[in-house]
Amino acid sequence: MFKVGDKVRCINNKGVKDRLTVSDVYEIASVEYTPSLHTTYVFLKYDTFAYSESRFEKVTESDEPEELKNTTRYKTTSGKQLFDVLEDDLLTYEELRGFYKANIYKYTHRYKQKNGIEDLKKVKVYVAQLIKLEETQDEI
Repeated sequence: MFKVGDKVRCINNKGVKDRLTVSDVYEIASVEYTPSLHTTYVFLKYDTFAYSESRFEKVTESDEPEELKNTTRYKTTSGKQLFDVLEDDLLTYEELRGFYKANIYKYTHRYKQKNGIEDLKKVKVYVAQLIKLEETQDEI
């Protein structure tokens, strides 16, 4: 059984291929049980469609590849994570946005010739950071 805020990986997108991608990770926004059908449905963040919970498996921290984590490997001497240093101390909003966009472009355009899927996973990291940055900027 899933709960709000859980990270889940799609394991079955049959019939909803235009909405879900197998292996992609999503966040649960709400969970509803339908007694008449004996089925639990989940609603994903940024999506209004209800999906059967059987389409997903829960993601644990250890399931995520290291490239998708902001690991201690990137911790600076100040004790902060690299992304936090860039956001808090080093770059302006415009510079940070450019940094994320440049890395998205770089990894998107080189993945076939260089590291394949690993580079596409890095794209996801930088897109997530850019989304976080833009959401923060919109709050101001």
